[in-house]
Amino acid sequence: TNFAVSNQTCGAGNQVVGIDAAGKVTCAAEKDTTYSGANFVISNQGCPGGQYVSGFNASGGVSCALDTNTLYSGTNFATSNQACAPGQHVLGISATGAVTCTADANSGGTVTSITAGTGLSGGTISTSGTIAADTSYLATLGTAQTFTAAKTFNLNTLTTTGIYYLNSGSSNFTVAGSKYVVGQTNAAGYQYTKALDTPTLANLCGDPDGCFVTIAMYNWDGTGETASRGPYKWFYNTSNNRWRLSDTDSAGIDGNGATQHIINAWSCYFTDSFYVAGTDSNDTALGFGLLNWNQYPASTTECRLIFED
Repeated sequence: TNFAVSNQTCGAGNQVVGIDAAGKVTCAAEKDTTYSGANFVISNQGCPGGQYVSGFNASGGVSCALDTNTLYSGTNFATSNQACAPGQHVLGISATGAVTCTADANSGGTVTSITAGTGLSGGTISTSGTIAADTSYLATLGTAQTFTAAKTFNLNTLTTTGIYYLNSGSSNFTVAGSKYVVGQTNAAGYQYTKALDTPTLANLCGDPDGCFVTIAMYNWDGTGETASRGPYKWFYNTSNNRWRLSDTDSAGIDGNGATQHIINAWSCYFTDSFYVAGTDSNDTALGFGLLNWNQYPASTTECRLIFED
């Protein structure tokens, strides 16, 4: 009553369909013991040449139909082995696959020969040949030549462009060599430090020959006069931030926590610290700047630094 009793079977052609309350199996005739075309397509079938399988019938046999695309003609593709006559080109393809041709308007030109002109050698060419420079007439590079007549040579002057940064603006000027000029008026930064461009200073002054630096004060009294000191030779070691100035022998280290003025002229200072409204940051950060102090407080007073490599 709990399980089917062991060691039971159904007769040949029968299958177990259930278990009764006494644990005995109940049997019934086994279905689908054989399979035919009603279940699957029968194996080993094919269609004759020129036909293809179009379906399967209820008995498992394939159905065949005529293959109308076994042959291709000019209605499908351009026919092979075609060409246009000389002086013509392919214009299109007809419905039968034949190419249509038309005259090539660019098949020929009007030039029949080329004659070498002044400064050239090679003669008249009607089919093929070479035209070259006539070195007896033209000056050439890398070749020793003697000039038998007077010649005038104009030398282009090599110039570079300097950038003059004044307050928040800038302007270009032509210089003979590499320069960096920075200016600031009291109107834009009285007792403020204007930061200098460190990569530019490193480029001009961080090499073995250092740079020349001039400090100037302009228009402190409204007359447009410039007073300056220098130029001095300034060396800047970019690997350890040490600097030294010639003549005065002033030296220091940028970013060492102690303000050091490299050079000053009256109210203008080249310094390694930054001031805001007269308050010193005590060189707590790397970098150099131009400072307008209070000796000449007129708004027209402009301090300048000029660096030359």
